[in-house]
Amino acid sequence: MARSLLLLLLPSLAAARYLGLRNQGNTCYMNSLLQVLHHLPQFRSSVYDMPTSINCTAEEWMPLELQRVFFELEHGSEYGVVDVGTERLTKSFGWGPEDVLVQQDVHEFSRMLCEALQARLQQWGRRDCVSALFEGTISSVTRCTKVDFTSEKVERFCDLQMQVHGCSSLQASLREFVREQVLSGPNAYNTRREDLGRQEARRGVRFKTLPPVLLMHLKRFDYDVSTGDMRKLQSEFKFPTLLRLHRFMRERPAQGDPSPTYVLYGVLSHVGGAGCGHYVSYVRPLGQRQWYEFDDTRVRPVLEEVAVRRQFGGGHSQGGGMLGMGAAPNAYMLVYVRQEEALKATEVDEGLLPSDVRKHFEQSLRRRRKR
Repeated sequence: MARSLLLLLLPSLAAARYLGLRNQGNTCYMNSLLQVLHHLPQFRSSVYDMPTSINCTAEEWMPLELQRVFFELEHGSEYGVVDVGTERLTKSFGWGPEDVLVQQDVHEFSRMLCEALQARLQQWGRRDCVSALFEGTISSVTRCTKVDFTSEKVERFCDLQMQVHGCSSLQASLREFVREQVLSGPNAYNTRREDLGRQEARRGVRFKTLPPVLLMHLKRFDYDVSTGDMRKLQSEFKFPTLLRLHRFMRERPAQGDPSPTYVLYGVLSHVGGAGCGHYVSYVRPLGQRQWYEFDDTRVRPVLEEVAVRRQFGGGHSQGGGMLGMGAAPNAYMLVYVRQEEALKATEVDEGLLPSDVRKHFEQSLRRRRKR
């Protein structure tokens, strides 16, 4: 009986160790993304490994404050902290009091944060951990239909833009993503050869390489030509917890190469309309079965039904006020981790954090406990 009770309490005990982030006004988009990134051991290790200092320059301030947020999320509960603030982090972005009151798009913020980290890593002469985790390549092959001419263009991506309009599932959106195009007439392919000129052709897209962590942005916001305004697509869009991408690869993986199979790790959800709304993130920490909801300062264990299936969308706004709360929540970004990566050890080597920085963070937490 006692053992059964303990098993029931385990998710709640785990949630008690996870801390939330305070909302500064309209920073739920930032909070939801930071929770997803923090719980990725590979990303947290990379952030801790940045050569920061408590006597940092202005350019180094942002990485230092990101380290602080991650450290307090991880250890704050040991010092009696109940939630974590982001005021110093947003100041390091150059934001003032008015900026934190403006609702931003979480996908755009994700790109801004990653690009800022990449720029700092380049200045330090350090390995680009952002690209190492999130970057893949797409192969676009064009084949002329009437002459023997083929060309390939390889492009990099750090996230994938997945069509929602006209697609009821991620699989349908992937099929649309790789659907072969016919190039003819005014759109005929320019071979850039004098003897061939423009030719009818077919162009197909496939994945050439895939990253350890796959970020997918669901294009739920689009332009409504009838009104001239942006609108949010509330239609149902299903996505799996196990994603197999074998059929979308340019070539079969060679023996010993990572398999293109991914497990769902995180869902960033949005409720509301195109003008405003609220972001919440759902995370299943690697090595666990339990999903958790991170809604600013509120952290709670939830069923997979809540974290996944309820985020498919399909509801419609009933005029529920400023946030359009009559609308169902919709997944807006999906985070998949390659199966091999998900099975690896999930411990983070905190020895990577510069010793003076760690000591400074610990002293700061002790002072907060004494208050």
